[in-house]
Amino acid sequence: MSQRRDIQVMMDELQQTSHVIKENLATFLDGLKSNNAIFESDVRKIYAVGCGDSLFAAMAVKEAFIKTSGIEFVAVEAMEFCRYEVENIPEGSVVFVISYSGSVARTAECATAARQHGAKVVALTGNPQGRLAKLADHVLLYKVESLGFAPGTISFTAALMSLYLIAIKFGQYPQRAPKINADEALKALNDIVQLTTDTILSLKDDAYRIAEKFKNQKLFYVIGAGPNLGIAHFGAAKLIEGGELDAIPQQLEEWAHLQYFTSTPEKVTLVICPEGRAISRARELISEMNFIDTRSILITSGKGKQLNAEDELCIPGNIDEIYTPLLTSVVLGLIAFYISYANGKSSYNFKSQEEEEEHYATLHDSEFYQWEH
Repeated sequence: MSQRRDIQVMMDELQQTSHVIKENLATFLDGLKSNNAIFESDVRKIYAVGCGDSLFAAMAVKEAFIKTSGIEFVAVEAMEFCRYEVENIPEGSVVFVISYSGSVARTAECATAARQHGAKVVALTGNPQGRLAKLADHVLLYKVESLGFAPGTISFTAALMSLYLIAIKFGQYPQRAPKINADEALKALNDIVQLTTDTILSLKDDAYRIAEKFKNQKLFYVIGAGPNLGIAHFGAAKLIEGGELDAIPQQLEEWAHLQYFTSTPEKVTLVICPEGRAISRARELISEMNFIDTRSILITSGKGKQLNAEDELCIPGNIDEIYTPLLTSVVLGLIAFYISYANGKSSYNFKSQEEEEEHYATLHDSEFYQWEH
């Protein structure tokens, strides 16, 4: 990986998004053919576990995974899984442990704990020599040509794509009855290759304008539902990692029950809601935001269906809501990049090398919980 640390790395990687999607479509699904043992068995339940972006990718693909695989699927945060959920997993479970670096202690602990509790463990990683790969029963690799040290965008896209394709592979076996067949799912994903480029070209100027407008904002609420709840978490993470801002992710409905009470004319809420099952509720909540005079930015789809947010960004094309995370994540990446750039931030903004080394030591060298058997 390049040693570049300037925030421009984030934009350079965002420009590679369509290539990452296309590359995964060409190679990852093919690579699954040599791992049939993962897919052929009688799988009762699938867990996808991870930290940070890896978890958010699992959250974002949940609806698509269930519909294209025909198998129950849950996304669980790594510590919640390895310290609590793991003792409740049913027989016939497969646990996908996701980590691009393959070196995070908590995900490695998930692999160990899952195997101790009788589950088949599959590492989904970018590092075949990493700690996670060595602890798993099977290893699936996704490739990303990282351009430097920056808040992750294309590694997130690659994890999303890998999970979409894994679901398709599960659904191709005759013992399963997916609601979306493989051809239909692959066509939708192929269509997104060009739509990703179109999204960046059509929305980068608006993203820049919004970033300039809100560059002095210190707190953002980021809300979404369904497939875009994970993207709300992802978007908040990019604002934190690059912009060094406070950003609070929340489920769309829950904003009305919680953040409503602290929303003021000085606060900004990013609403991630493409055309789909949550759009009627987004319309109602944006109306309420306008009524209490708090500020809103909407990321949506379906031109001409404006919801009267203060600012609206509309992703191009006509795409099923379950695949929109591949595009909404790009828009949030653009906004986070431009705000970070406007404020002169670098990637992660460590104050010293000593601080950086200490931080990664606590992520990579953490003690495992010892289960008694």
